[in-house]
Amino acid sequence: MNENKYGRQELQMIEAARRLFIEKGFRDTTMCDIAQEAGVNRSTLHYYFANKDVMFRAVFASIVETLRPRLEEIIASDRPFMTRLSLIIDEYFDRFLENPSIPGFIISEIQRDVDHLLATAREMHYDRLFSVIRDALRAEMDAGRLRRVPMYTVFTVFYGSIAFPFITRNLFTAWFNMSDEDFRCMLMEWKSNILLQLSNLLLGPAAADEKPAREKVREEVE
Repeated sequence: MNENKYGRQELQMIEAARRLFIEKGFRDTTMCDIAQEAGVNRSTLHYYFANKDVMFRAVFASIVETLRPRLEEIIASDRPFMTRLSLIIDEYFDRFLENPSIPGFIISEIQRDVDHLLATAREMHYDRLFSVIRDALRAEMDAGRLRRVPMYTVFTVFYGSIAFPFITRNLFTAWFNMSDEDFRCMLMEWKSNILLQLSNLLLGPAAADEKPAREKVREEVE
């Protein structure tokens, strides 16, 4: 979240709203609920955030603002594409570790009111966060450096693999008796599997006759 844009009290309200949006969804959360959760009166809340849509945009911005510029920078670089994907995964993991409620928030709004979520993203031009990755993939496919694969398949493998450990984190830590550090170590192991899946999908089971996909991915990441 952009600490310079908002003061401490505003950040407190945004965090309260995000908790409630995750728990109850956008439609069933009221400004009165948010004020009570944040420990402020309604007039103070409305002074900073005129209505619930303004508050939702602030919550959405708190998720995307710090991520989008870094992703655009990575995609625009001239590194090998698999290396760029590795760095992008790192960015998502870092944000989700700092704010573990983010995946749940996104998933809950997709389930409850995807049209509202997409409309908010487009209104704030945050759909570009997905477009920059999509456009880079298409450019690599057009140049013959990647296999032509449907975008929905890449999307499912990429975002599904990244989000799942965080959505099910409580299950992981309880079932496997994991500490926070154990969970972080597991993520690093899981990252290598995400890259292997993407490499098999986009480069083929063997990117070169003499090197299996796993070895190629490891070389590019290193």
